[in-house]
Amino acid sequence: MFHQFDHRWATYDGLDVRDASLAEKCNKAFTVLPRYWVADEEINARLSGKWDKSWLLAFRDIARSTDERTMIASALPRVAVGHTAPIVDADCPLVLSAMWASLAFDYVARQKVGGTHMTYSYLKQLPMLDRETLEAPALWDSTQSLREWIEDRALRLIVTADDVVSALETNTIEWNDSERLIIRAELDAAFLVLFGATRTDAEHILDSFPIVRRKEWIEHGRFLTKERVLDSFDQLRDAMNAGLPYNSRLNTSQGATA
Repeated sequence: MFHQFDHRWATYDGLDVRDASLAEKCNKAFTVLPRYWVADEEINARLSGKWDKSWLLAFRDIARSTDERTMIASALPRVAVGHTAPIVDADCPLVLSAMWASLAFDYVARQKVGGTHMTYSYLKQLPMLDRETLEAPALWDSTQSLREWIEDRALRLIVTADDVVSALETNTIEWNDSERLIIRAELDAAFLVLFGATRTDAEHILDSFPIVRRKEWIEHGRFLTKERVLDSFDQLRDAMNAGLPYNSRLNTSQGATA
């Protein structure tokens, strides 16, 4: 039902599940429908004393080798979830969502996960940025902390609907496919840098996602994700070497806030 940066990935239509359409995702009032309903009272009772926030951070337990990605997590409204969507208690949900969705993190996860389940035990073995790193200035922009740099981009990807906007207490960002591609490339490049990847490492990591590559070659005749991420990677490294703030392509994109 959810995917990376998208809590409205799919919806039930009667007894059948289908992907949400682009038109539906562009409608900030659209909400996905579940197959089963759970009363708010029951949800609140289960979370009482354990979780007092109006949102959840969940990840998919199922992580098959035939899937495009291994680690799939998303911020969710405060709703009932099944056992295959474990919940995480997090102070920095936006940072975690962005880090877990990155290709660099996914690459490492694939080296660890031996079966078809992403469990808490595996999650505890995977690389995480510590608080000191997050609160320090971004390596490519000393005018803001790394946390601020990441959260600004994660918010643009996550808060595209009224239900999660009210939960995270922020403004709605219109769903914009072109802008989302820029943001995701920048985040992927940033985590490659933060995890210490060289450019050769970055190329190898990106080439290790054959399903992503195959789909893009079929649709576009080229591996666009690799091109975009490497371009952003080079720009981030150039900014670091020059000691100048990274000039995001978002500055010239056509994004709007409602």
